[in-house]
Amino acid sequence: MKPNLYSAKVADSIETRINKLDRHDNPLWGKMDAAQMLAHCSDVLDAYSGRKPFGKMPRFAWLFKWAIKRVVIGKKPYSRNSPTLPQFKITESKSFDYEKGRLMEAIDYFRRQSKKESESINHPLFGRMNMKDRGWAMYKHLNHHLEQFGV
Repeated sequence: MKPNLYSAKVADSIETRINKLDRHDNPLWGKMDAAQMLAHCSDVLDAYSGRKPFGKMPRFAWLFKWAIKRVVIGKKPYSRNSPTLPQFKITESKSFDYEKGRLMEAIDYFRRQSKKESESINHPLFGRMNMKDRGWAMYKHLNHHLEQFGV
């Protein structure tokens, strides 16, 4: 069974790993520093929670939406240096402590959503997603970035 961020046990394990991060940790791949990664993860969670618009999808995303969905909810982990939608790229400096708190709050908000709330959010490419797929997708994304920083 795939881990799901709606599970208390899974969310606790993610939060434990986030707490192991240090502002000075270097990524094993990619360009973001730890604070930027935390901000990126918060922005993605906020979009999947309906608190932030996904923004405009690039043309290529529409052309390959079924392949992208397979990557997002498939069992295979994301590859290193996977492409990021432009609206989720973080290039400016961020405060590590602030972004860490923001991510913890975003995880909590995501987990508190009811089934009705969660499944009413319309993903611009995938449409409505069930809680199983949404919870797995967010776990998979967070896990990818925590592994990027060795935690």
